[in-house]
Amino acid sequence: MIYKNGDVYVGQWFEGKRNGYGVLTKRIGDHFEGSWVSDKREGQGSYFYAESNKLFVGEYVDDMPKCGIYSEVVDESVSETEKVENDLQMPDFDDIPPLPKLQLKNPVMVLEGALKNVRSDRMFYRAKFMTLHVLYQPQELNDLIVEFQEVAGELGEIELEHVPEILEKLGIECDLDSLFEFYLKLICDSEEEMKEIRDNVEVSLKVDFELFARIVAIVLEINNRLEE
Repeated sequence: MIYKNGDVYVGQWFEGKRNGYGVLTKRIGDHFEGSWVSDKREGQGSYFYAESNKLFVGEYVDDMPKCGIYSEVVDESVSETEKVENDLQMPDFDDIPPLPKLQLKNPVMVLEGALKNVRSDRMFYRAKFMTLHVLYQPQELNDLIVEFQEVAGELGEIELEHVPEILEKLGIECDLDSLFEFYLKLICDSEEEMKEIRDNVEVSLKVDFELFARIVAIVLEINNRLEE
């Protein structure tokens, strides 16, 4: 898509909105590449700010950078002579006492903790709305398809109670009660809808492949957190 203002987007779409992986290059030189949900940046992404020559790499939430690493990009086109000239133009601060270096005691741990918190807070939202090609690597998705089709056959869907046996073949542990709660959060838009299904003991809990893959994404995220 080439926009009227000169911006260019190259990537995946769904129902007329940027959805999946995509690259946005703005006319002013800014550049973003990463995942999108319903026309908003969501999940992992990187943004280059042309004017300040800075780069942000991290997690986006609802189109805003949430946490990550913000750094300056080294401009290789600037010659050593220009660097020296720039240094000579700087004022002399020799008469001012040096300030102590300010830094976090454990920046890596702080960043990892912030990333985990963001992913935890957005886990169900991302599992529900992100494209499967963003949630999984191609081989992972293919493995899920093979195991699902083996149980579903030509019907193309299974009962929720059959999901644990597929997960067991994949070496993934999760009890049926937890899967039921994940199922509700993925298919329902309100607490009222969830309560209605809980109260209806005769309702058939059908799962197609896309819903199955989204449930598995939640299970994997929770299991990874427990292992950590």
